[in-house]
Amino acid sequence: MFISILFNLAGVAASFFRILEDPHIMYFGLMFTQISIIIASIIVGILVENLNQKRLDMETLAFIDMTTGLHNNKYMFKYLHELSAASGKSPIGILVFDIFPIGEINKTYGYQAGDAVLKRIADSINKILSKESIFCRASGSKFAIMVPKVAFDDIIRLEKKIHKKIDEFYFYDHKNRIQIDHLQVSSGVAHYPHTVDSFNLLYSQAEKIVSGNKLYENASTNIYKNLFDNIGNITGTSLEKELAIKMVLSIIDSKDHYTYGHSTRVMNLMTEFGEALGLDIFEVDRLKIISLLHDIGKIDLPAELLNKTTKLTYEEFEIIKKHTALGYNILKSLPDFCEYALIIRAHHEHFDGKGYPDGLTGDDIPYYSRMLSLADAFDAMMSNRPYRKGMELSAVIKEIENNLGKQFDPELANRFIDLVRSSEKYAINANVYHHANVDQHTVKKHISAFQEDNYA
Repeated sequence: MFISILFNLAGVAASFFRILEDPHIMYFGLMFTQISIIIASIIVGILVENLNQKRLDMETLAFIDMTTGLHNNKYMFKYLHELSAASGKSPIGILVFDIFPIGEINKTYGYQAGDAVLKRIADSINKILSKESIFCRASGSKFAIMVPKVAFDDIIRLEKKIHKKIDEFYFYDHKNRIQIDHLQVSSGVAHYPHTVDSFNLLYSQAEKIVSGNKLYENASTNIYKNLFDNIGNITGTSLEKELAIKMVLSIIDSKDHYTYGHSTRVMNLMTEFGEALGLDIFEVDRLKIISLLHDIGKIDLPAELLNKTTKLTYEEFEIIKKHTALGYNILKSLPDFCEYALIIRAHHEHFDGKGYPDGLTGDDIPYYSRMLSLADAFDAMMSNRPYRKGMELSAVIKEIENNLGKQFDPELANRFIDLVRSSEKYAINANVYHHANVDQHTVKKHISAFQEDNYA
């Protein structure tokens, strides 16, 4: 079309010069015809350009979520498909998270309120994302963030930032007097090539973790609240409360034959540890309760994962890791046990910040949690499991020494090593550990015998 306009302009110029030489009416007609063609071409060009722009706008809108202004799932899958077809394979991480209870907000206040909450969440999270990040609304209350050329550890850190944002979220609609806070989030991450070997598997892996986590998180607090309320009503001695908690642990034992014996052995370790550190009797009693409760979040995990005899997949391990947050959710709403909630939540944090679920470091990790981390890891390494034999005491001590300042508080770890090297009590008795979990009833008999011998 541009060439046509140039050609006709040349014709107009030629006609103009002919008119100057010979003002014949024919040349006037020819010039006006060519000018008309030029004008028509320009008009057609403008119309075509507008149509092309509208088509591009429509294509763009097809990839935009109208509620939040984010990319939609159509764009997300298109982007992942293009990555998969490309020749270069750079690392990429994806974080998928689901906000709840958006469904309840929709039912209570209407869909406009639910949409407003989702929009506010999207705007809030957008502010903390890098310019390379691709933020999408995957469906309903589910979002996805894709980050090209990112390390796996960085996508994990982003996940923790998102959880913090949702924990701090507050929504107030003054006009309609709607106040919403205490939202919950279930999330999952996947990374190429760290957890998957294909771009096409990124979303499905992360989404699978989200769905699994949400199922367990939704159920945990309410199902077992009555059980713990009954324990809270006990006004007797610490020992009576311990026995009541063990009744709850026996429920877990029906699903996971390791947890009951493990929790009881950890209680004995923590009792000795607390005494060695000079804690008073009341603090030692608290350590006993904490030890028995530390894996209570496993009460709502699937038995097939807890008892799996082969190595867990990445997705399965991500679900298992949620037991600390599940335990926290159970305990934080129970008046008699809420003081233990944060300690239980943090017992898999690492001194160097590479633990879970919140990536706490150093003294930010509660003191009792740092103690519990040592006792928990010690018992886990010493104990037989279906997929491996228990380690020898010397190897376990070496492993703890290798992780001073990494997984473990260096000062506490050295005190713990001194304890287990010198103690002749239950904590390092090889017979208990080498028979642990082979027969759970046998383990319980060992526990009872040693309690009678050492703590009567």
